[in-house]
Amino acid sequence: MKAVILAGGEGTRLRPLTCDLPKPLVPVCGKPVLFYILELLERSGCGSAAVAVRYKGEKIEAALGDGRYGKLRTFVSYEDEPLGTAGCVKKAAGDAGEPLVIISGDAMCDFDLAAIYERHIRSGASATIAVRSVDDPREYGLILGEKGEVTGFSEKPSFINCRSDLANTGIYVISPEIFELIEDGRPVDFAKDVFPEMLRRGMKLGYYEESGYWCDIGDIAAYKRCTADLIGGKIRAGLPEREQLPKNCAVSGESFVLKGAYISPKALAAGCSCIGAGAYISDGAKLHNAIVMDGAFVGEGVTLNDCIICANAKVGGGAAVYEGAVVGEGAVIGENAVVSGGVKIWTNKRIARGASVTADVKYGSAAVPEITEDGICGATNTVITPGFAVRAGCSAAKISETGIAVSCSEGEAAVCLKNAVLCGISSAGRGCYD
Repeated sequence: MKAVILAGGEGTRLRPLTCDLPKPLVPVCGKPVLFYILELLERSGCGSAAVAVRYKGEKIEAALGDGRYGKLRTFVSYEDEPLGTAGCVKKAAGDAGEPLVIISGDAMCDFDLAAIYERHIRSGASATIAVRSVDDPREYGLILGEKGEVTGFSEKPSFINCRSDLANTGIYVISPEIFELIEDGRPVDFAKDVFPEMLRRGMKLGYYEESGYWCDIGDIAAYKRCTADLIGGKIRAGLPEREQLPKNCAVSGESFVLKGAYISPKALAAGCSCIGAGAYISDGAKLHNAIVMDGAFVGEGVTLNDCIICANAKVGGGAAVYEGAVVGEGAVIGENAVVSGGVKIWTNKRIARGASVTADVKYGSAAVPEITEDGICGATNTVITPGFAVRAGCSAAKISETGIAVSCSEGEAAVCLKNAVLCGISSAGRGCYD
């Protein structure tokens, strides 16, 4: 079995999660969505998968590494200009002479792909669509059919016009003859172009109804729901390794703490919270249904209710982030600031101490330390980080004609920052003295 993974989506409705990440690399419980799909393909007996990329494709290629994921061999196909779902598959497939599994790299599912593939082979169809019954058909493109064969389509109908509840999941098995219907050099879509043309030509188009889990992580609400479903065991997928917490940690059984995270015994994580690797939850912090991604810092007495704190973001002591809010990667929320429900803070933005934020923050300066006559000021590990200290040392070396001596007060944080400054000085080729 061979597959093509569609991984070119920009994920505009998921921003700010996707400002610096392609949608397939958005982490669910610390693991990119794409990796869950790769694991599903491997379990289904797939030997190789082409990953069709466009938006920030170089990051996906870097994440795939040497082109092996377990027993699955992967390679990347770049889409220089938009080719549609069918066009990019044709480009990625090359001269494939056997049926291909087509699957989205940014939707979570646990379908039995081997069963869908076998059904396609037995039926003699030119293409087979995996479908799933849904509660609200108005949100989906639906297929109409009987006895496993598609007879028509219905796109997001009203309730009164619903004649089916079978949603097109975007998972297909196609035979090589389909490529004759895909014109080179222009965007071609399976659902809008190829499948209707098959019906007009009388080509056999089958469907296979699945009962497994399927969720297109198209917006923030769907992302949070999918995270809760994965933690709750509703998806047949492997979770990353958990952190072994001491018994005195106030973490509810439904919450998930990844290995490498730190949560203070004086903090509380309730509901279905998820805390990423390298995240730090300080004394007195209270989390409820909160997602805190890798490397994020949550200060003392912080309140996080049903919100998302992206990777490497900082939430200062006493601050509060409420329902549906998202704090983007690298953003800094000042001490005692309040981020209202539904507000989105874009990547690397800084919210002032004590501010009350009631509207999205997309523009403005990034979070930077204050440089005054008294020196460089900012909260340790929130604004003044080891990475910043390295850059400061490198900058100092550029304006010094002799060696530079660095001293510090007592304390682990001070020693850490001093060592980072020394590293920056020496990296620029200047002599340094401890």
